[in-house]
Amino acid sequence: MKIKKVFWIFVYIIILSWGSCFSQEKKGLTDFPGYSIKQTIEIDSAHEVLELYSKSEKSVRIIYTEKSDYSNYKTLFSNRTKVEWYSSALYYSKKNDTIYLHLNMSPISILGNDIYYDAGLYSFERVDGIFSQDGMKRYMVPDSWMMNFVWDAFVKKDTNYSGFLDYVYFISDSCEKVFCITTKNGELFKEDAAIKYIKENDLYTSDAYTFLTSYLRRVENGVITSESAFTLNGHPELRNHICKNSLYNCIFVETDDGIWIIREHSLPVEKKDDLGNKYTVYESDYLMPLLLEDSTGKIVSDQPDFVKNFKIFPTQSLKDYEDCCRNLNGYLLMKDLDGKSYWIYKNGSLIKKDSYMQVLSSLASTVPEENKITEKEQFNFWMILTILLSLISILFLIVIIILKSKKYEQHLNKKDKKLIFNIQNKERTKISKDLHDSVVQSIRAIRTDVEMLKVPEEEKAKQQQIIKEITDSIILLRNICYTLSPAEISLAENTNEKDVELLSVIDTLVKQFSHNTKIPCVINMASNVKLPSFDLEVSKYVIRVVQEIFVNIQKHSFATKVDVFYTNEQLEKKSMFKIVIIDDGIGCEVEKITKNKHHFGIRNIIENMNSVGGKVEFYSKPNEGMNVVLKVPCGERNDS
Repeated sequence: MKIKKVFWIFVYIIILSWGSCFSQEKKGLTDFPGYSIKQTIEIDSAHEVLELYSKSEKSVRIIYTEKSDYSNYKTLFSNRTKVEWYSSALYYSKKNDTIYLHLNMSPISILGNDIYYDAGLYSFERVDGIFSQDGMKRYMVPDSWMMNFVWDAFVKKDTNYSGFLDYVYFISDSCEKVFCITTKNGELFKEDAAIKYIKENDLYTSDAYTFLTSYLRRVENGVITSESAFTLNGHPELRNHICKNSLYNCIFVETDDGIWIIREHSLPVEKKDDLGNKYTVYESDYLMPLLLEDSTGKIVSDQPDFVKNFKIFPTQSLKDYEDCCRNLNGYLLMKDLDGKSYWIYKNGSLIKKDSYMQVLSSLASTVPEENKITEKEQFNFWMILTILLSLISILFLIVIIILKSKKYEQHLNKKDKKLIFNIQNKERTKISKDLHDSVVQSIRAIRTDVEMLKVPEEEKAKQQQIIKEITDSIILLRNICYTLSPAEISLAENTNEKDVELLSVIDTLVKQFSHNTKIPCVINMASNVKLPSFDLEVSKYVIRVVQEIFVNIQKHSFATKVDVFYTNEQLEKKSMFKIVIIDDGIGCEVEKITKNKHHFGIRNIIENMNSVGGKVEFYSKPNEGMNVVLKVPCGERNDS
């Protein structure tokens, strides 16, 4: 209990120290007082796009700005109506040098009708070498009910024809245009007169695409042409998928096939509050993939056949989309609606696998590690000192907790050790959650503050380096959180699942090990291996064992390569799954390390495997590396 209190005292000191450091220099964006940075997209080494939001002003701004001088910017988007709620997705395509923005944004009520001005998909291209509103294109086709609301508010209930024209001009092609109609007698009516004629002759239709294509005309050199001004900027094929009904949340994912919009499909769900009052919320039913841009950088004309009825397992928040849909070695990885199996797609090939590990096996490769930061420049001493001391404090406390528990375990019997192990797991899970929900989020907020700081020109390079270091710290802390309590274990505990994706956890540990140590580590699998199911309790022990093995390799082996191998084995009529971890390090005398009472790590490996009815074997000689063989009890996978 004392250790826990000391831990939180350190956390509060860290947060207060960060706050005192930044409170003196935080100035924000001069032209946007009260706005905070919600998202940053890098365009090149000198420019970026910022998404700004002001809760008090109920306002969203998207700006293209110089990294070194936020006062030198161009506004790409500003909302036309007050923002009561919104969600956004922002992406920069390097292939066609285009910025994409998708917004799901609250409406404005006009005569009892909800009018959605700002929702939809936007693109921004350079004009005279820079991104600005001059290069904005909008892609939106209102649903019939949305179009009916617009017609009802501006035309049917009122004669606000200019309001109607303003709306349809805003959602149509980026060109000179006019709303008009030519009667059977050859008489031409434009704008207000055209709307009045359509109303009086009952020519309105709620099919927005048909209606606007019929009456919006392009104007060239002052002459009205026969060409429609509602072609979705030359991409009419978009009207039935990406642009139809823009009231959804989404994210962008780029693969070898191009850029995908992963769109959320929601359904209304009726709920009751504490007082019994009924209310309706929209909950995610499934996700659906839509290809926006192909591998050459062109907006697609046709969707791949598989997307027409494809449904991806939903996530509680699109911020957690990586668990359900992401880029994997250039493939689009998608979790099936069953929540267990996976699909991968590339170049017209759609493949289903029963588990994540089978996906990796079929690709014969692992997920690429995150981009490494290679440039190291000098930067403000006080800032880095604060960050390093904070991380060292956190790591120091975690190490103390783990070491003290290990030493204490040596004096316990098997029953007590199991009790202590379970208590440790609960504490590790709580520490992991607390770190993620408090410290990691605080550091993210601090990074935003640093990005908003106004500093002298000669300090810009230092500022950018600090931002990179903070980002590294966030990644490090997220890895620590995962090491303490893997997400797969937490999910199984929360949902009372007994079957755990143990191999998925090991795959993540392997990638973390390679990234942190720069030692190549590859997973291989026997050709006829049968992927089993693993009990939750067994998985917890095995994860600890694998972590301990990787720690030993990092500290003592001087290895230059590590291999992990999977195969099946029968041991005393029991089904076992064999995990072999091989390093090419300096090796050792096995008898010395297994019988030495001071080798707590080795003793814990042996005892943890014994606790779950498994077995561990060590094979090594000096200068010949080490093989650690884990034989894990398992069951048959039931994927029916």
